[in-house]
Amino acid sequence: MRAYTVTTRAPAEDPATPPPATGGTPVESTPTMSIAAPARSARARRASTILMIVLAVIVLAEIIAFTGTYFLYSRHYVVTDNAVVDADAIDVNAPASGTMTRWTVAEGQAVREGEYLGRVALSGGRARPQVVVKAPRSGTVAINDIVGDEYVTAGQILAIAYDLTDTWITARIGESEVGRVSVGEPVDIAIDGYPGVTMTGVVSVVQAAAADQFSLYPSTDSDPTNVQKIDQYIPVRIIPVYTGGKKLVPGMSATVHIHTSR
Repeated sequence: MRAYTVTTRAPAEDPATPPPATGGTPVESTPTMSIAAPARSARARRASTILMIVLAVIVLAEIIAFTGTYFLYSRHYVVTDNAVVDADAIDVNAPASGTMTRWTVAEGQAVREGEYLGRVALSGGRARPQVVVKAPRSGTVAINDIVGDEYVTAGQILAIAYDLTDTWITARIGESEVGRVSVGEPVDIAIDGYPGVTMTGVVSVVQAAAADQFSLYPSTDSDPTNVQKIDQYIPVRIIPVYTGGKKLVPGMSATVHIHTSR
């Protein structure tokens, strides 16, 4: 009788099944939570808030400093850029009606008082007598209105000259500030045509009347009887004292800072 040997094999391990614990209490895995990112985010928010507060304080301080400087400055000065170099105009007029002849005047030309500038040939008659045109005063021609042989009428302005040795600044000051301006007050002058050159002067005249008469204009609403007053400006004459060697020509724009103690 044959003998048979039976071999029993252990079942293969399931790879999905974890091996059993070899003693002790089984330990469950616990997910780990990171707290570093929220901490950094909170610090960034605090830093941003502090930075915004610092910037706001700096801006506020600058505003306060500018406002204080402005009011301190405005207490001692009346400032306007509504100013221009001015002088007495010398009008050269036609002495009679007729045709202008021998007119040699040009802009920029210096003329002397009594100098012959041209002749006017009178109309009518064969002889056509001529009348001499003379310079009424010495000055420099700024405007020349005659070109060639033209017909002119008696009293017509032929040219305009200025005495450049006697110029001044006409500044128009608002009526609300003109009460702070007094004759004799020193003035700092800046001419647009001479940037960087500081000139000085003195107030010589504060006119009693406004630059324009008081005018009433209708308002923008539909009621034509509802009128409003426009702003008024008082002319103030300023005599230049120091010009830095620069020549002032009528028509130049200027900005003036009038010193005042009021």
